[in-house]
Amino acid sequence: MKPVKLHMLTMAFCLVALASARQTMAADGLIMSESHPIETCEERFLPPRVERLLKPVLLSRAAAIRSNREWDAAYESAFYNLLKMKGPDAREAQVALMAYYVGAHYGEELLELARTDPEQFDPLVRRYRLCRPQLTFEDQLSGVTVLQTLYKIYDDDFES
Repeated sequence: MKPVKLHMLTMAFCLVALASARQTMAADGLIMSESHPIETCEERFLPPRVERLLKPVLLSRAAAIRSNREWDAAYESAFYNLLKMKGPDAREAQVALMAYYVGAHYGEELLELARTDPEQFDPLVRRYRLCRPQLTFEDQLSGVTVLQTLYKIYDDDFES
């Protein structure tokens, strides 16, 4: 990817994040973006084998938010551990993570990873952008924002 396009993506992602400031708190503590909402799958939970990979990232994100830390070593470590993982369960966890606001820089890195292998990521993105599977630990994710932004940016990149 060209550096200019990545810089433009950073700006676009930040603008979308700012526009997402209009949010509503779900009963379980997740924050639902009003400007870029993503539906929650009513009858579908994330498979346990995938949830196990995603859980450390989202729990450390929630802890960082509760502590008002913009940068957090535990979150960064958990995030990059997930990004380094390979295999179908890891790919599914990485795509599932796209439904959560992870921070502008981390969001770019997640998109970059997804762009490296469209053959594996496209079917997952198509499925996950429709609705976000529920997690068994959502009650522990107070302050974490749920939105469709990364799926939209991914789609826009491949449509243009």
